[in-house]
Amino acid sequence: MYFRNLLIIIIFLLISLSKSFSQKKDNPEKEIAIANYTSLIITLPEPEKKYQPAISVSGVIVYDARFDTLSSGFVEHVNYEKEKLIHFNKKASLAVKEYFQSQINLTPEGGNSTAYTLVCFIKKLFLSDNIYIDNNKQANSSDVNYEIKSGVMVLLEFYANQGENYIPLYRFDTTATGTKDIYRNGKQYLENVLTASLQRLETLSQEKIKIYHNPKNFAEINSYNSSRFNIPILKEIPRKGLYLNFESFINNTPLDTAFTVDKGKKGDFLYLKNQKGEDMLQTELWGYCDGNDIYIFSAENYFKLFRYCNTFIIYGAKGFTTTRRLRLNFGLLDVIAPNSTYAKSKTANSYSLELKLHQLDMESGELY
Repeated sequence: MYFRNLLIIIIFLLISLSKSFSQKKDNPEKEIAIANYTSLIITLPEPEKKYQPAISVSGVIVYDARFDTLSSGFVEHVNYEKEKLIHFNKKASLAVKEYFQSQINLTPEGGNSTAYTLVCFIKKLFLSDNIYIDNNKQANSSDVNYEIKSGVMVLLEFYANQGENYIPLYRFDTTATGTKDIYRNGKQYLENVLTASLQRLETLSQEKIKIYHNPKNFAEINSYNSSRFNIPILKEIPRKGLYLNFESFINNTPLDTAFTVDKGKKGDFLYLKNQKGEDMLQTELWGYCDGNDIYIFSAENYFKLFRYCNTFIIYGAKGFTTTRRLRLNFGLLDVIAPNSTYAKSKTANSYSLELKLHQLDMESGELY
């Protein structure tokens, strides 16, 4: 009976070890067919609180000026299903407009000749379970101390419109995070930030608006917003070479030099040849283009970027985990005494990735 139980333990450990050394369950370079992904629909409720603006507001107009106007985030798989794309129950601009209208005490049309139309431009509105936070501030993967949080990233710009004039009011730029996942609590994250974005309306008097802001016309605002998409990597054919940083990627100015990439189970390795013809490992790159496809370096791997609206997405990882485990050459005594200190020759690093959809932030270069 003793040896039978011991045999069962050994078989179990062998199966566990074989799984632990497996890096990727799927091919990270497979084509991403967005049409095959299901949707998580979010419907914004009627707000509980009404705001009384210090200025008369007769209506609301919302424009979607995001790099990605099709979705508002990716949610992690639930019950082993494929990731879901997050959508409002209607166009994002219309959903936000109706939410704002229901939250503001509007002046009846024709009731006040000095009333304004509140105009909002959505620059960013993205839900994610992979936001890096360091000391309560948004961080990137190169920071030493960070926590991975769920939440929403928002950038809204508000104007007061009257006739041909658009008066800049304020810019609402925030990242709201918490411990609750997006799948069950995405609606609450959105409610909180959209509600908070209107709070300043109660303090902006007509006198303040006229003193501190010069009116713009719609053509100026539209030209400024459109210029965000007028960047080389979105307009040109990607050039072959190495992207030393995010700026060289955006500007489509890679370093034109010969290189090789070795893809392995524990990471991808890019090499340049020195003057002696030796392969020199490069570890401080943002990514590369092989002449056809673009790859971003993340979690010790190079993941293929796929164009999505005016941004890019990957099926890959933002981070990885490593653990020290027994090699397959352990003996029976190692199994019997699992808490003992093992020799270096009997252990090895187990490297694993959790692959999922991520979107590239076209202003920061971060993946979410």
